[in-house]
Amino acid sequence: MSIKKRCQEIVASMLSKTRLLYLPPLFSRKPSLRIINYHWTPMEERSSLEQHFETITQHYCSLDQNGLRAFLQGKHRDPRNPIIISFDDGFRNNLEVASPLLEEYGLTGWFFVIGKAGYSDGHIVEGNLNTRYCMSWDELNLLRSKGHVIGCHTMNHVDLGSIDHSVLHHELVASRQLIESEIGQSVLSFAYPYGTVNSFSKASMEMINATYEFAFHSFSSAIRPGHHPQALGRICVESGWSKDILQLRLNGFLDFRYRTPRNRFFRMLNETIQ
Repeated sequence: MSIKKRCQEIVASMLSKTRLLYLPPLFSRKPSLRIINYHWTPMEERSSLEQHFETITQHYCSLDQNGLRAFLQGKHRDPRNPIIISFDDGFRNNLEVASPLLEEYGLTGWFFVIGKAGYSDGHIVEGNLNTRYCMSWDELNLLRSKGHVIGCHTMNHVDLGSIDHSVLHHELVASRQLIESEIGQSVLSFAYPYGTVNSFSKASMEMINATYEFAFHSFSSAIRPGHHPQALGRICVESGWSKDILQLRLNGFLDFRYRTPRNRFFRMLNETIQ
């Protein structure tokens, strides 16, 4: 475990023992949506992932796309705070490990997949993502048939802040068209790759806004009714973390760390819609 994660574990454990870990939601007058995002979910971390989902089931209401739309419109009626559980890159162990747990606990997963990873010869991001590790189209269709959400994560997992504008259509629009043709269902949601302060651009935002109903970035924040549907902040979590660290992040203790990139994202987004 890294020093950073070890420190988070110690702080989360201390706050949990004193019950301070659970105070922030008590002071919230309005319902707030939290979005968490996993990547790799290996079998050896199944037990801790199940603890995550058990905690979520006790305290949160899992949303699908209709639920997200209703929440942003101020029509959420469940007394529990809503949550979205997402997974990036389309790893096969999301299907093998996470999906059965989601279904056991009655939760909806959002799976943001890379277009090229669905091909038999898909080999991208310097070999880190390919069909040895990623789901096939048949496997994605299995997830879809179980009520989970399939979203787009570009065609080749590119950094949208640095690529040439001439390939944006291929990465953002053609990728959606490809996924839709393979799963037989509209793709309404997009997740930005990487999640750094420079991993987006005005041009990419404009195209994403014109192509998708919902867009997700990686700068953690609480989301309330009326929030812009193209600026949905996610909390990066790992399946091997303790439920105390999960709760630490869900309750916003680390949101301050993302203030600068979050503000930059909103400034650029506002420029695209003026």
